[in-house]
Amino acid sequence: MKLHSLSLVLAIILFISCSTKKEANISGSDPHTPTTADSNIKSSSVLDDPDLESGIILEVEEAGYPVVSLTINFPKRNWQEHFNLNVEEFKGLNYQHVLNSIGKTVAIAFKSESTAAVIDLLSDGKSILLNPAPNTTKQLKRITGVLSGADNITPGDLPDTLHITSNENEEIRFQYFITPEIVRYNGKRLTALYAQRVYNKVLKFNMTE
Repeated sequence: MKLHSLSLVLAIILFISCSTKKEANISGSDPHTPTTADSNIKSSSVLDDPDLESGIILEVEEAGYPVVSLTINFPKRNWQEHFNLNVEEFKGLNYQHVLNSIGKTVAIAFKSESTAAVIDLLSDGKSILLNPAPNTTKQLKRITGVLSGADNITPGDLPDTLHITSNENEEIRFQYFITPEIVRYNGKRLTALYAQRVYNKVLKFNMTE
């Protein structure tokens, strides 16, 4: 009797095992075919990154390749901000794709830095620039010192970094496109009129759509 019961139990276990394998073969997909979870791995990892903040692109403008000017709205904070994005700093980011991204959601990490925005360069009180930047700030700062870094005209679409160092070793660094008139004053004393502005440096950038 015991032997008969044991045989019956073993038969039931074997039947259940075979049925489970059969169901798995019918409903299971090719192991090489990505499931819904697999296809969302990239988006999930992006959104789960604590450094990233989700925003919606409101405006896009060309700023000279490889830079794109973006205005991004952050709904959670009811706040929007401007960014200059250099697409060559981010692997796999397509310049044209970014230009066509108005209304799309992005995940971004950035840090805000204070930078000197030079409005004019003066020699003996007169501007050396053919086209000085418009003064949108009433209270400008100034520094008088020796200009350096302007050895050659800027060859590409990105500005160079220039320096002006005063007699007290105070220094400002600023981004500017070097023109022939600026080259002529390299190593000479100039007065720079500038404003302190906030520059948002993009550290991470992912298109989530």
